[in-house]
Amino acid sequence: KNDENSLTTVVRYEEMLENEKQYFFDVDQFEDIIDHYVNNGELKEANSAVHFAISQHPFSTELVLKKAQILADTRKPHKALKAIAQVESIEPGNPDIFLLKGNIYSQLREHKKAINCYRTALGRADDKAEIWMYIAFEYQTLGNNVKALDYFKKTVLEDPDNELALYEIAFCYELNDSLEDSIGYYTEFL
Repeated sequence: KNDENSLTTVVRYEEMLENEKQYFFDVDQFEDIIDHYVNNGELKEANSAVHFAISQHPFSTELVLKKAQILADTRKPHKALKAIAQVESIEPGNPDIFLLKGNIYSQLREHKKAINCYRTALGRADDKAEIWMYIAFEYQTLGNNVKALDYFKKTVLEDPDNELALYEIAFCYELNDSLEDSIGYYTEFL
């Protein structure tokens, strides 16, 4: 039903644009509209929607973070970091800030900065499995497969159904030439 409501909101938004009118949408509705466009790869439309949303809700940190995400997705990482800085000055404890910053630093190939951002997010987030995966991939990119392996294992402890983490554990063992350790790990896992 939530998807149906979101689609109705998107249709209403597009109708407003087509008829050149001004409708009011709350922040949650704008987030649904923006997510719809992003999920469908329509980043130009998402960018237009986020700008319109911010014009109606200039103090919404959620919308500024959406803007930063779109900027990052469209390969404008420095502009995205500026947008994030706005939110960080208002909500310094928001874990989404550090997740997004970590993703941007990773995009910029500043992997140590990305790891630091993810670690900051870990202390403030409820779902740690996803963040441990991000850290593991950064260590893997840096060629530190031992640390990557540790973080992939933490991911599996929290989320045993995470097939990607299970695959990456095997890959790290292979790169470390530790196939016996791999057998031991998977035997214990099973």
